[in-house]
Amino acid sequence: MTLDSSTGYYVIEVSDSLANGAVIFSDGTNSASKRYPADAKPGLNLNGATKIFKANHTFEDYNTPVPTQSTTAQPTTAKPTTAQPTTSPAESVLIGDTNQDGKITISDVTEIQLYINEMITFNQKQKIAADVDEDGSVDIRDATYIMLYIVNQPSSEAKVGQYKGGIAPTQPTTVKPTTQPTTAPTPTTQPTTSSVSDKYTMTFTDNYNWGNVNCYYWSDSNTKMTSWPGKSMTKSTTNELGQSVYTIDIPSDATYVIFNNGSSQTVDIPVTGSAKFYISGSSNGKYTVNN
Repeated sequence: MTLDSSTGYYVIEVSDSLANGAVIFSDGTNSASKRYPADAKPGLNLNGATKIFKANHTFEDYNTPVPTQSTTAQPTTAKPTTAQPTTSPAESVLIGDTNQDGKITISDVTEIQLYINEMITFNQKQKIAADVDEDGSVDIRDATYIMLYIVNQPSSEAKVGQYKGGIAPTQPTTVKPTTQPTTAPTPTTQPTTSSVSDKYTMTFTDNYNWGNVNCYYWSDSNTKMTSWPGKSMTKSTTNELGQSVYTIDIPSDATYVIFNNGSSQTVDIPVTGSAKFYISGSSNGKYTVNN
């Protein structure tokens, strides 16, 4: 595919004879493991229309933007580049520029996806650039925020396009304590839940657009709490990225869950209390999660 510098997208034109065909995306080096849809899954139907494939794995009709959109986007990305060197040319980090080439493009999204799937590693500056929402981890949310920035729909939840200056070797040790106090109160909340209720609330963000989500749960002592594919979860809300969020209450003596849509499923997930999950990657044909 060819990079369109005006939009930041990779594009390809297909012949009229393939207008109602299907497509599969891959990196061209190992199509069996680095492709979407996954190996043995059907391709994505074109249905005679121009399509766009987004970072959250949605495949939908696409209207080519008018030239004014591209021209408006360019100054936003380029302006900070000139202003920043006067502050800290060598040490400043452009948030969203994961490959450190001085630009924010679809290549930076690809870098995060490879990192999540443990196919590449990041150095200290790359981790800072990739954690665009500054929640202490690099995940699919960061890739989505960069995509929104590229198409001129930046989210207020992320700092894509901003500079973070004065990064010293001691910086990670400053960031870690900030994250840990936020995580530490969690154990104090969980006993409160278990003491007044015999149920845990499981929350699942459908960032891969399954459309319906089931929760299969069990424990070591009772493997028949539910029958496959489990109980249907209830859609509770839609997040700021347009992704459906599902919830379900399960017995507090359940120790494992699997989220699925009847065909695709996550790995076995240990649970010790109420928790929130979203898909972060895949492993051996199953999806891994973060919370």
